[in-house]
Amino acid sequence: MSNEKKQIYILIVVLVIVLAGLGFYYFNQNKNKSVNNIDKFSEISSQEQKDIIEATIDNIDPAEIASSDDLSDMKDFYNKDHNISMQYPASWQQVDLGGEKKVTEPLMRENIGFFYINNSEINKDDPNTATTSIKLLRFVLEDSSVIKSLDDWLDYIKSKVNDFVSHEQLSKNYKLKNVTKSSAIDGKWTVVEDYDEYDLISGKDYYIYAGNEFYQFVTRIPNKFVNNFSPLVEKTVNSFNKK
Repeated sequence: MSNEKKQIYILIVVLVIVLAGLGFYYFNQNKNKSVNNIDKFSEISSQEQKDIIEATIDNIDPAEIASSDDLSDMKDFYNKDHNISMQYPASWQQVDLGGEKKVTEPLMRENIGFFYINNSEINKDDPNTATTSIKLLRFVLEDSSVIKSLDDWLDYIKSKVNDFVSHEQLSKNYKLKNVTKSSAIDGKWTVVEDYDEYDLISGKDYYIYAGNEFYQFVTRIPNKFVNNFSPLVEKTVNSFNKK
């Protein structure tokens, strides 16, 4: 190969290396920008969510607060798939959130019922945006789970809550207060998880052990209205019955 051809060959190789390096540099720059944008968007989204929650709380009708003192006005709810009955406040809305029914896979969520105060600020396409609500879920336990006492049930739920808390993205707007044993519901072992969301919402989840499955009530009440709605929520949860 002549010197001239060698020089041209070397020049081409150098040019390819330079272009590849520049491409890699700009790829990483754009990638970093994208990650930064995602992080920034997440922060903005979280703040926007908090703003929406605050606006929703501010728009709760005082008349609904007053009527919440009447514990006698309740509606019946029945789930035929699992022979579950319960009651919920008659002035609240009830919807089916969909999802898979008659779940058999361990720890896959099955939506049983969702009950909430119908407020003007709620996204009609997503009732989960309701700040005051009660959700009933069903789960199947893993075959490896051994629950022989209320203490075993408490330890099991604590382990699941700790798993959730360890995921920073999932629990970033969540502050755990405690996980404790509670009075039996429908004669079944019950554990309660107390927490705050966005420093605005008081959350209380009830885990009801039922053999190879369990039921979870997810209840949410604005902190400023806890005294108003707690009696209704507790009456609803305690009305749970599985035949």
